[in-house]
Amino acid sequence: MDTAQETAFTCLSKDGECIDVLFNQVQKDHASFLHPAIAQLLKQNQLDFSDLDAIAVTKGPGSYTGIRVGMAAAKGIAFAINKPFIAISNLDLLAREAKNQTSDEDTLICPMIDARRMEVFTAVYDASLQLKVPPTAMILDSYSFESLLGEHKILLTGSGAAKCFDLLLHPNLSLHHPTALPQAMSILGHERLDSKSTDDLISFEPLYLKEYQNL
Repeated sequence: MDTAQETAFTCLSKDGECIDVLFNQVQKDHASFLHPAIAQLLKQNQLDFSDLDAIAVTKGPGSYTGIRVGMAAAKGIAFAINKPFIAISNLDLLAREAKNQTSDEDTLICPMIDARRMEVFTAVYDASLQLKVPPTAMILDSYSFESLLGEHKILLTGSGAAKCFDLLLHPNLSLHHPTALPQAMSILGHERLDSKSTDDLISFEPLYLKEYQNL
């Protein structure tokens, strides 16, 4: 489940492959969309909650309301059916989707989530999806990523990417539009479950990234 973006989705996956997905494009309707969408997915795939092996959800950063809605639903379902709970960073999700869609091994991947005005939540990953810059909240200006862009090409992706691209207009920047987030979510969820890297249902806290800084 992902309700932290402007477009929300909920999907079913098997062995790391997305087998069905429903989207909601209206941000203010994410809360009312989520539970009926989950029920619809299960029904049209002839499944019950007891058939699920785990529940995965995005943990942020992003919309406070979206994060809380998705987290509450995922925790409630995981608790009710006593199945593993997996929380995935939206930045990791965007980076994995971009990596799956590109083949350039020398380009850094920079997911960005719009936080309004010139603010974004962001991180920077290398081609193997290892963090070069940890998740941070940033106010964009004309000097953003100056040191990195002097030595690397950077692929921007996510809801905040276009305004950074338009602001910097740097020849080492390129822009990616994510089109396969449910599949990336399915892959990440399966990897976490397979490695038994799940999250504690009671103590887990969302990733909000409230402090802004320059980079």
